[in-house]
Amino acid sequence: MSTSIEDLGKLMGDQMKNVFEKNKGITVELGTINEDMSLSVGSLANAIPKGDYMLPLHLTIESLIIDSEKVELETRSAEGHTHSIKEHYHEVELPEVLRALSPGDRVLVAWVGTEPCVIDIMVSS
Repeated sequence: MSTSIEDLGKLMGDQMKNVFEKNKGITVELGTINEDMSLSVGSLANAIPKGDYMLPLHLTIESLIIDSEKVELETRSAEGHTHSIKEHYHEVELPEVLRALSPGDRVLVAWVGTEPCVIDIMVSS
């Protein structure tokens, strides 16, 4: 006759094995970004809300526009003279292929354990 602790250990072991067996086949799949920026994937009935999935940094950059306002910096030389340096910045537009994630995008989703991670936007060949 087994003890309660042994029964609990066996039950927990069986549950962990079931979870592992269910999830080991799901490693990478396609998903779609919905209008509300939630993520739909084929393996789940409900969409994953925005904020509950991971994104690579490059898919969060909306634009790379650097402020064109001039900034004045002061430097002091070894002789005690003060010099002004004016730096200027330019607007840089990203090519369409380097855009942020948007509704309707088909994405590659990798599962890291139970964490959905969007890898990149997928496009037709």
